Amino acid sequence: MGQDLIIDDMHVSYGDSHILQGISMVLHEGEVVTLLGPNGAGKTTTLRGLSGLTKATGKVTYGKLDLLNMKPEAILRSGISLVPEGRGTFASLSTEENLQLGGISRKADHALEDDMKRMYRYFPVLEERKKQQAGMLSGGEQQMLAVARALMSRPKLLLLDEPSFGLAPRIIEQLFDILKSIRETEGISMLIVEQNAALVMQFADRAYVLEAGQIVLSGTAKEMQNNEAILKSYLGS
Repeated sequence: MGQDLIIDDMHVSYGDSHILQGISMVLHEGEVVTLLGPNGAGKTTTLRGLSGLTKATGKVTYGKLDLLNMKPEAILRSGISLVPEGRGTFASLSTEENLQLGGISRKADHALEDDMKRMYRYFPVLEERKKQQAGMLSGGEQQMLAVARALMSRPKLLLLDEPSFGLAPRIIEQLFDILKSIRETEGISMLIVEQNAALVMQFADRAYVLEAGQIVLSGTAKEMQNNEAILKSYLGS
């Protein structure tokens, strides 16, 4: 139905290590879903598998597309964009050049300049820093640039890997407010890997908990927040 992301029995192995052991998840069009769990559970591997950066087996569909048989650039063009862990901006390029690269998959799109202006409305600090080298930005500014650059491809589904990592609480709150605004105004679906469970559960519709490469729990964010045993066992609360 629509542009749903359906993950069915997805496996990933690195050598002899079986990282993902047959996970199954669904993200409906327009939803925000969070993937939680301890370090080493396979959360980042899941996002890399979905974006074509890591070889995965099983079946993963996005609408009518078979993602596991597509190259990363084709997945990007299909409307799925990844904001990787650690920001991954091009440090030697300016903020403006990073944004231009984010829209490169759209070829000769005359709306590119309009989209850069739209990013500056979401992230005013980036306009102030548009001529500055990305490597000279603060951690929070680099994370905002990473999100804005991903949005330049006009995705329908945004994959975010630890967007709050290493940021000050005030910057984290600001970033999630912007993500909320983007969701409300553009209807973008989001799959968010996040260690800050309390924060992301206020934003997400549903949650999955990954442990040792397997989905061990799933439910609405409200159900998860209201279950004290789940909070203590899996979410570090």
